[in-house]
Amino acid sequence: MSKAWNVPGLKSAVVVAGPDLRAQCHKLPDDVLRWGSGHLGGVAAVAAYREGGPWLDRILARLDENRRLLADLLAAHLPDVRYVQPDASFLAWLDCRALGLGDDPAQAFLERGRVLLSPGPTFGTQGRGFARLNIGTSPALLEDAVTRMAAALR
Repeated sequence: MSKAWNVPGLKSAVVVAGPDLRAQCHKLPDDVLRWGSGHLGGVAAVAAYREGGPWLDRILARLDENRRLLADLLAAHLPDVRYVQPDASFLAWLDCRALGLGDDPAQAFLERGRVLLSPGPTFGTQGRGFARLNIGTSPALLEDAVTRMAAALR
């Protein structure tokens, strides 16, 4: 709920549990069970599930469009960056190893292109040479980010 409707600060979560998961609930970390949900989180959850469907449908469609747009932009401006379109995420992993920017290409894009990406190494050694781009934005901002990243390599 918090990710779908972008309300993580409202402290509400929903778990759809079948019999197998219900039997394992005692294994959840204490802090997950101790703090529960906030009042505003509950109100937001009810509103989101009752009335937020059309908004969520529009957001999901926009993310699908942005995934395709990013693939097109990378092919046109950064053909050496490998990208596999995720099925359901608003985060894109960019394989920048072919660019020769070292373990943290996000740093180079920030310094040279003023584009802030999440550094791949933050997510472990397997993230070396990768950067993560949030595509939950407008097409215009996504295009601006990619063109500035490409300009940073010139």
